Formats: sequence, C-alpha cells, structure tokens
Amino acid sequence: MLKPPRNPLLLKALVIGVLAVLMLIPLGMIEGLIVERASRRAEAVASVQASFAGPQTVALPFFVWPYVEHWAEQTVDAANRVVVKQMTESKQLVWFAEQSQATAEVAVRNDRYRGIHRVRTYESTIAISGTAAWPDSSQLKPSADGRRIVCGDPRLVLPIADVRGLRGSPMINLDGKAVRFREGTQLPMLAAGLHVPLAESAGAPTTRFSINLELAGTERLAFAPTATASTVTVKSAWPDPRFGGSYLPRDRTVTASGFSAAWAISALASDVQQQVRTLAAATRPDRPSAAHARTPLDTFEIDFIEAINTYLLAERSAKHGALIIVLVFGAMVLLDTLRSLNAHPIQYGFVGLALVIFFLLLLSLSEHIAFGVAYSIAASACTLLVTYYLIHVLANRARAFGFGGALTLMYLTIYAILIAEDTALLMGSALLFATLAAAMIATRKFDWSKMSASLKSG
Repeated sequence: MLKPPRNPLLLKALVIGVLAVLMLIPLGMIEGLIVERASRRAEAVASVQASFAGPQTVALPFFVWPYVEHWAEQTVDAANRVVVKQMTESKQLVWFAEQSQATAEVAVRNDRYRGIHRVRTYESTIAISGTAAWPDSSQLKPSADGRRIVCGDPRLVLPIADVRGLRGSPMINLDGKAVRFREGTQLPMLAAGLHVPLAESAGAPTTRFSINLELAGTERLAFAPTATASTVTVKSAWPDPRFGGSYLPRDRTVTASGFSAAWAISALASDVQQQVRTLAAATRPDRPSAAHARTPLDTFEIDFIEAINTYLLAERSAKHGALIIVLVFGAMVLLDTLRSLNAHPIQYGFVGLALVIFFLLLLSLSEHIAFGVAYSIAASACTLLVTYYLIHVLANRARAFGFGGALTLMYLTIYAILIAEDTALLMGSALLFATLAAAMIATRKFDWSKMSASLKSG
C-alpha cells in the first residue's frame, strides 16, 4: 500500500508549477506563429513594391558638367623606341542650387492587398523650385600643365529612388521655358532618376527652375537636401506619420485629421553635398556590396505607419502569457486550498489551455478586424469559457463569477499596458505588486502548517 506524501500541499503546488511550465510550450509555439505571420506580411509588402513602386527617396536637383581631360604620355618600349600614348580621363564638375524649396501633398491609400495583408501605398504631388548660380569658368580647367579639356553638355539631375512611381511625363521650367525631362541621371552610382540638358542656359549667370511631378510609392517618402539652403514641406491627411532619417522636422503638426511638417536644412549642417560629389565621381563596382545597396545619401523621411501594429501588439500580448498563467493558477490554488476543493491537476490544465488559446484567437482575429475588437472578442470568449468551467470545478456560482470578474479585470489591465507604450513597464510593475499584495493580505492569517497537516491526515 502506498504511503500518503508527507506534505501533500507542497506536492500539489509542485505538480501545478510543472503544469504551468508545460503551458509555456504551446505559448512559445504561438509566439513563433506571430513572428511567421509578421514575416508573411513583410513578404506581401515586398511583393507590392516589386510590382508597384517601392519607398521613394527624392534628392533635390543639382547640376553636373562633364568634361574630358586629354594629354599625351611618352614611354619607352622594349626596343628602346619612344611611344606616345594619348590618355583621357572623364571628370565632372558638380555644383548645387543656392536655394531649393519643395512642397509635397501626399494621399495615403490602403487599397493594395496580397492575400489578407493590406499594404499602404501613396500618391504624392511634389513641386520643387530654386535658383542656382553658374560656376566660374576657372573651375573648368585642366588638373595639370600640358593637358586640355573638352567639355560636354551640362545638365540638371533629379535622382528618384524608383522611377516606376512617376505618373505622366514630368516637365521642368528653366528660366521660363518648359523642357521635358530625359530618362536616367547618367551617374552610375545614382542612376535612378531624371535629367535635362542645360546647354541653352550655360551663358546666363543664374538659372531658375521649377518642377512639378506626381510620384507614387509604398509606405515611406524621403528627401535628400542637396541645396545650400533646402526647405521642404510635406502635408497629408494620414494621421500617423513617423519622422526619421538624419534630420527631424523644424516644425510639425500632427492631428487626427492629418499632419504637416517642415524642414529647413543648411549645407553647413549636412554632408549631402560631399556625398553627392563622391558618388558622382565614382563608377559602379562589378559586384555591388551591401553598402552600395543602401541609400547612399543622408535623408529625412516620413513613414506612413499604422498607429496599431497588429503583429507587434500580438507579440507583446503573448509575452504576458506566462504572467497570466501564473496569476490564474495562483488564484486557483488559493481558492482550492482555502475552500478545500481538491481540484485535480487536469482541471488546472484545461484552464491553462484556455488561457493559451486566447493568444491564438487574438492573432487570427486581428488579421481580419481591428485589434481592439479582436482583443475584446478573444478575451470575452476565454473568460466565459473559464467561468463556465469553474462553476463546476469550484462548485459555487458566486466564486466562479468572482473569478471571471477578476479575469476580465486582468485582461483589461493587460490591454491598457499594451496600448500605453510609454508607461507599459510602470503599469506592469504596479500590476505585479498589487497582485502580490492582495495574495499576501488574503493569506496573512492563514496557517499553512495546519493546512498541510489536515491534508495529510485527511
């Protein structure tokens, strides 16, 4: 005959503790599923970018004047004969506008789908204007004596990250004359974009330009401030922008009806002009490295994000799963012990699985409906299920409904923690402290030794 354990209360606590640890296995599987679904969403965004247009970066216009240096070099061959070689080197003079102003009106749309995933795209109307002084002729001179230069046609260059997003045929107004843009920039390391020849304007001391273009993209719009003084204003009805890049806006207004942001950047506070000169003088490597694949210019950017990121919130909620399981199991152990209900570990297991299924319901529902609604449905379903089950486990409706009310309060508190990013740690710490304090106060007069002895004798 098996002897009863010396301390059945401790044994039961250990069994329930092991059960709580086992609940972390399906919880971890759900967290892995959240990561997988988030990667699927990233694949959907990449698919839309591949067939529509990617995130856009627009560099404010700058100017390039190509020229070729010619010279002769004498060498002596193996037969001791003097050989004259004609040498050439292609170079270009790069200069920038004194002032450039750009305004952008952006209409963000959520009308692109890949499967169940919705991808944010936008249509923007961009107006750019500015003035530039022509360089002094002394800047176009040979780099050494005995060399001569042959100048090409100067051009205005407008780099654009993904020209597939251009709508229509953009025009530029040069000193009052409308000119059509040509394809490409003729710069190997800044190849994507547009250019326009300036041969007819070369004699003027200054050039005034104005550009109007319509540009579509996906999720992000960025600008590179190339002028000596660059001013950019962006407006949109999208209520959730995120400003990033190398420069934050000087002024910004964000409301529920949209945002307006303005940047004013001096070349003295920016490395963009030097970056442009370096890239203009470079040639494309045979095998581009990862560094060349990144955006080569310092920019400021606007990300058109969603205020509620479904997968981020689902991941953060799942990280509270262990806390929820421990709190619920702890409350059940207290009720079980204080009321001598002698609930079976399998009953604890069913309640734990119901708590874990909540996170799977939340993930699957939030992919189709708003996160707050999905959270409410999942929490309500799990609370009702646990409450109904505990009516029979606890053999008392009042206790079961009280337990269900406490579970509802816990879900509400977790939701408040999820949506309050700035104070999430503070609220979580307060929840843990309040729970521990409630347990200590409720059991402050409880004689655990006497209870263990009674369980052993019983």
